[in-house]
Amino acid sequence: MNLTDSVRVPRLPVLGWRSITARPAVAPLPAMSDGRDALLVSSGRAAIFLAMELLGIGAGDRVLVPTYHCPTMIAPIARLGAAPVFYPVDSAGSVDMNWLNSVDTTGVRAILAAHFFGLPQAMGDLRKFCDNRGIAFIEDCAHAFFGRSGTNTVGALGDFSVASLPKFFPVLEGGCLVARKPLNGPPSLAAPSALEEIRAWIDCIEVGASYARFGAPGRAFDLLASLKRRLRASTAGATAPVDEPADFGTYSQWLDERALHRRSMAASRWILEHATSPGLIERRRANYSLWTRLTKGLTQAEPLFPVLPPAAAPYVFPLRVRNPEAKYQAIRARGVPVFRWDVVWPGVPDLPGDAGRRWQTEVFQLGCHQDLDEADITRLAEIVRLEVEKE
Repeated sequence: MNLTDSVRVPRLPVLGWRSITARPAVAPLPAMSDGRDALLVSSGRAAIFLAMELLGIGAGDRVLVPTYHCPTMIAPIARLGAAPVFYPVDSAGSVDMNWLNSVDTTGVRAILAAHFFGLPQAMGDLRKFCDNRGIAFIEDCAHAFFGRSGTNTVGALGDFSVASLPKFFPVLEGGCLVARKPLNGPPSLAAPSALEEIRAWIDCIEVGASYARFGAPGRAFDLLASLKRRLRASTAGATAPVDEPADFGTYSQWLDERALHRRSMAASRWILEHATSPGLIERRRANYSLWTRLTKGLTQAEPLFPVLPPAAAPYVFPLRVRNPEAKYQAIRARGVPVFRWDVVWPGVPDLPGDAGRRWQTEVFQLGCHQDLDEADITRLAEIVRLEVEKE
């Protein structure tokens, strides 16, 4: 590979023949939904919204949230009229319990805490804190659908646990909401229209075909793409769901109102149940470890967590980069699947000992999902090394 070239690899898992024809794999790690009634909703952010709605959170309430966040974590709070209260994150990615124990929690109804990067956090102390203060605990497993911290499966300690399906499975939408205790009545969710269901299947197949996951796409996929364009034209007046807006605005930029009370598409539910790729966890762990080896010795960056916990199924490989601005844009421009949480909610304070504010710009979240093989990671790491080491 010429080091001036760009690459084209999927940012997230995509659908293909292998995932369709494979028998559902027996995962070597438990899933956050195992043995529990999981509500499949339209997205992870919708799952957060529904959890808070079920808790009765509204105007005048306060919700504790991490300084290190994606705005999609905070938008549901604003949508309900509540106020986010930001807490610091320590260097291990955990809630700073010393800060939490010293703060006034009057009016706080809930706390949202995440397993960042897919590395399970110990949350037993946080569970006790919430029990003692009468605060609901929402466990954010968007980065950690699988895993275990000590004896606890991720998602087991939250009053509600939420997850995002596209981060781990070859689907384009969908979230998961799990309650710790049986609900008196689950939220009423609307079914997608027949047109939306058809478009969801076509989108999944077309994306997979674009990465040659179905072999030569051939005329069949050309026809599917043509049908999708016709369906899109027939609904041209509709408002498109928002994925990742470039600039921060109001919560409406981060939430699709039409999807907050909608169940997940049939395509996502079927793929989740029948087409889980074998080796999903093993491939992610191998890719993470390969990233660690290939970024060793950099002078301008270092792995944020070089040692992968034994019971983790990573979402991304976090690399902390010095002088990150130009380097981030250059790496993105080369086609590397990289994310950064540099768009933050207004009013995030500077708190003593907080790692979250630094991570917003310095930590590059590099793809390590199961649709990337060793050759892919090697090519991507060559680009990252070149761009990161530039003066």
